Amino acid sequence: MNNVFYGLFYLAIYSFSFVFIGCNSEDKSTKNADLIDESQLTIEETFLGIYNGVQPSYTMKNQYGDDIIIGGQKIIVPDIDYKFLLKKDGIASLQQTNLEDNSRVYYEGKSEILSENDNTLTIECSLKTADGKSNPTYKLIIIKSDQSAICMGTNEPKFNLEKSVMGSKKNKNSNDQSSQFTILNQTKYDISKLTFEGKIVHNKFWKDSSGENIVLFTKNENNIYVYHYVINGNNTQLLRKVYDFEKECDYDLFLGFVSNSITITDLDKNDIGEITFAYKKGCISDVSPLTLKLLILEDGNKYIIRGKTSIHTGNEKIGGDKNIDPSFEKAPQIFKDHANSVWDKI
Repeated sequence: MNNVFYGLFYLAIYSFSFVFIGCNSEDKSTKNADLIDESQLTIEETFLGIYNGVQPSYTMKNQYGDDIIIGGQKIIVPDIDYKFLLKKDGIASLQQTNLEDNSRVYYEGKSEILSENDNTLTIECSLKTADGKSNPTYKLIIIKSDQSAICMGTNEPKFNLEKSVMGSKKNKNSNDQSSQFTILNQTKYDISKLTFEGKIVHNKFWKDSSGENIVLFTKNENNIYVYHYVINGNNTQLLRKVYDFEKECDYDLFLGFVSNSITITDLDKNDIGEITFAYKKGCISDVSPLTLKLLILEDGNKYIIRGKTSIHTGNEKIGGDKNIDPSFEKAPQIFKDHANSVWDKI
């Protein structure tokens, strides 16, 4: 009798457990189905396309927010041009262009909606290179009203993006929507035909909506010069001339360009290139700071930062003064960001 009772008791418990587990499995399956449906939300066609922006140069940070230093040197990431391409079916790709040497890296992957409200759409792009050695993830917060976006990565500064039509940028001088900005390694133009003083120590070339641009950096004993010419057909125009000098120096004369500061960009994406450069000058008899100036030239306009180099003696810092000219108030914010990042690397 007891055996029958216990047998029925355990059978009842087993049957109850089976029913409970079965119901729980059904609920879990239903919840998972809801989650799957939620994750399969597709991006509206109006938000598909290319989002383009420049991430200003920055110093790499570790997980604690401190600068990464290798061999006593900070690791500096140059200005990088980002082009995200969002396609149907959650397909995403990215083109990164190093604005210092014009090298490129390509990524492919997928996009997924993380959240959405009346004002913004947040998308996560999980990407990787063809060799699989790099697999970054970026979060794009798209502002619905103007379809601009904010890009956020890991341990790197956020920056702004603008949506473009098939990657095109507006040419402010025509209705042609194709990009005309291209960095050139050399020019076919006979530079000897241009007017300049001193000996050429650097030169840079690019094409934009104004024509072919030639910038000459020249120097003689006591003077340095920068000439920005634009060649358009048979027309040659001197857009800007910059010069400085250090005369009557009876001590050690310093006067020269900072080579790694010279960069060609189109930061504001208007098909008008910018040239950035810095130079140092001074007449000193000991270890003293030098005058430091950094300029950005665009379409004949000049934006400048003036200051001093810095010298560290023990725990003491000498120099390091910095004065941003009011001219930058008339320029896009990205010009000032770029100038500051170049300045910080000198």
